[in-house]
Amino acid sequence: AGLMGVNTALVRLTYPRAELGRAMAINSATVAATSVGGPAIAAAVLSHASWPWLFAVNLPLLAGLLWLAPRTLPNPPGNPAIHLRLGDVLQNAGTFALIFLGVELLGTRARGSTTPDWALGATLLLAGLVMGAWYARGQWARATPLLPVDLMRHPVFALTVGTSIMAFAAQTLGFIALPFLLLADHGRSTAEAGLLMSAWPLGTIATAPLAGRLIGRVNAGVLVACGLGVLGVGLLLLATLPAAA
Repeated sequence: AGLMGVNTALVRLTYPRAELGRAMAINSATVAATSVGGPAIAAAVLSHASWPWLFAVNLPLLAGLLWLAPRTLPNPPGNPAIHLRLGDVLQNAGTFALIFLGVELLGTRARGSTTPDWALGATLLLAGLVMGAWYARGQWARATPLLPVDLMRHPVFALTVGTSIMAFAAQTLGFIALPFLLLADHGRSTAEAGLLMSAWPLGTIATAPLAGRLIGRVNAGVLVACGLGVLGVGLLLLATLPAAA
């Protein structure tokens, strides 16, 4: 989450504005290329070791990145007008933690039961929404809010953020569900499922350079609509895929 929060900003600081579309395409292709290897590597790990090794293999990569990042990434001066308040941080963490835990309890079976824990899940969800309302209300009075509620007054920004959230949610849900679909419903082996899942990021690698060239030349709304349309059709086809496919 920390990396995702600053990733786009680092790309913007690394490339000049005229090459921002190309930069985002390169970034997307890089992420997709590593995603191609991920399922295959995970399948190989699980074929010889237990699941904790899926996380352990990241440690040497992380160590290398921690050494490389300060030597290569841009390091712009901070904004002296921004003050991070502990209360805002705690309210932010509490809001999302309560909402996520509440939704999780409403969607999973309680221990030793065949039904979710409705009472606790609803209580946590309600508490998260109440804290979120209190948190957002306090952010309106901040000159530099941690939660940029002031930007939501701009219709284009609000629509963009909403569209991004829905697109990422659909993509993440699909990508999480896909292994279970391949393994449980279609009887694929771990290695086969890993290779089949590589088709998704391979598609990103193939389309990212084209998208990079079109950014700034074609209306952004048209590009987004085409991309979301393809994503939606793909998810619909997966949802209706016959068991014997």
